Amino acid sequence: MTDSGHSDRLAAQRQLGAALRALQHRSGRTLRELEKQVPVSDSSLSRYFRGDAVVPWAVVVEICRALDGDPNEFRGLWETASALSPERVAPPASAGEGDTPATAPVPLRQRLRRWAGRPRPRRRVIAVAISAAAVGACLAAYGVHVAADSTNANASRGAAGGGAPRGEPGKGRVVFHEAEKARIYQVTIRDAVGARSGKAIARMDYRDSFVEFTVVAASAGPRTMRVRYSNGSLDDAGGPSCASHGLMVNGVVANAVHYSYTGWENWRKTEPVTVVLREGRNTIRFARGDLFTELDGIELA
Repeated sequence: MTDSGHSDRLAAQRQLGAALRALQHRSGRTLRELEKQVPVSDSSLSRYFRGDAVVPWAVVVEICRALDGDPNEFRGLWETASALSPERVAPPASAGEGDTPATAPVPLRQRLRRWAGRPRPRRRVIAVAISAAAVGACLAAYGVHVAADSTNANASRGAAGGGAPRGEPGKGRVVFHEAEKARIYQVTIRDAVGARSGKAIARMDYRDSFVEFTVVAASAGPRTMRVRYSNGSLDDAGGPSCASHGLMVNGVVANAVHYSYTGWENWRKTEPVTVVLREGRNTIRFARGDLFTELDGIELA
């Protein structure tokens, strides 16, 4: 690229970054607050806002969603910046209401991982090894293991209950409680491929976000809980990362629940976690933790 072309590219990147930074300043949000709503680290957001790199279009859309902006106001700037970039960023699809996509839409976080730098074919074996090592590090650090979930999704639905849990935990009976039927606040219920009822809880991103399950126990004592989840979080280097949720049982803070990396739409269950219930009604609350995890539900025995 000529010096002139390089200067034009930097100018376009910085113009786009300045426009997004102005939107952030008008919102009053800090970068730390914004990264909780956008699946990108605050250091990456800072680079984008400075104009050091072209912002992926999916990130532009997410920033606008979080800050109540209109993505169409930034589309022209983005197209100019991406057209001048040495490595062209995939163009956004048309946002017209009448448009019919040629293929099924790719989930946002999968697009972000692709744009952040999907390994080239000759490096794929190395990338797989690195990912496996990262997952192993998560397991060692948190003492958490992942068990494959072979339960048929249809088996979780009662004949008339539409997926509502039946019976009580304990006495050798396993009861599954669906997250979207729990008491929720400041979260999103989304359609989720592979989730037991086809829906899951996402975007537990605010300080006061929570998912609270109500369970009834016939007698007091410890119960075994396993959480069915999906975690596609990435660290600042773009590698797979562990995540967590805060946990409270009957209003008492318990140990955080840690999740190893699975990739989005890959649903797994944690190894058993012991929760102590009282006789009668109990509450089990999950709150915002580190990075991003989506919940399908909890299994109590």
